[in-house]
Amino acid sequence: MDELIWDQTGSEAGQLLLATVGASSSSTGTTLRIDGDSAAGSQRYRKISGQSLSAGDRVLVAQVGGSYVIIGKIVL
Repeated sequence: MDELIWDQTGSEAGQLLLATVGASSSSTGTTLRIDGDSAAGSQRYRKISGQSLSAGDRVLVAQVGGSYVIIGKIVL
């Protein structure tokens, strides 16, 4: 499943999506290839503090306002 709907009672619904990290830097942010897109975009996204991300990592992202925040890395 590529897309989940996160429905919170009394607040605006946000989307949870799966993505692959394109590049990550603590100073400039992280680029993502959202599942379904053909390539990573140039937009840089923020992540939850304490996460260490590398190119190729699979992540869960949440839509917040007009952008996304990386919630966490998906590991096996």
